[in-house]
Amino acid sequence: MLGIDAEWGLAMRLQHTQKFPYAITLGALQNDSLAFEVGAAIGRDLKRLGMHINFAPDVDINVNPKNPIIGFRAFGDNKKRISFTADAFSKGMLSEDVLSCAKHFPGHGLVSGDTHKSLQAIDGELKEVPTYPTLIEDGVLSIMIGHLAVINNPKYNTNGLPATCSKTIVTDLLRNEMGYKGLIVTD
Repeated sequence: MLGIDAEWGLAMRLQHTQKFPYAITLGALQNDSLAFEVGAAIGRDLKRLGMHINFAPDVDINVNPKNPIIGFRAFGDNKKRISFTADAFSKGMLSEDVLSCAKHFPGHGLVSGDTHKSLQAIDGELKEVPTYPTLIEDGVLSIMIGHLAVINNPKYNTNGLPATCSKTIVTDLLRNEMGYKGLIVTD
């Protein structure tokens, strides 16, 4: 399988290609049929390049203004709207035979640093997990685990390890408690 991170289309990675609206714009429109159409259009572009999976949509909750990398990549700050918009976007890509990948489980919106540069921590409650049940119920085929540690959480503490290496996050929470049976990838 070939994949690419193309949240707003190929323009996220390739120059001189179609750039689609950022997630924050799609979430603000409150129109899931437009999110479906954007997902389908991105899916068509990816399929032309031979891609099988798009590491999108970003279903993080835009709640921390100090977060340097989520912001416009999130569909907004309303958990329910994020789930519906991400579901429509994902179904649009799937209509073009391209898999989507909801990310960054268990949630990237609350951290204050860039997880591309260092391991960031979610301190305490996993407040962003509620965006995932609707997606899982509707059959999301792939979920990306975020490169995040979970600290000060009595049930899901990752003991300083990234969530991607944590049995409590991947197996206990996502697989067993939430019942997710699909493909899991790492950030």
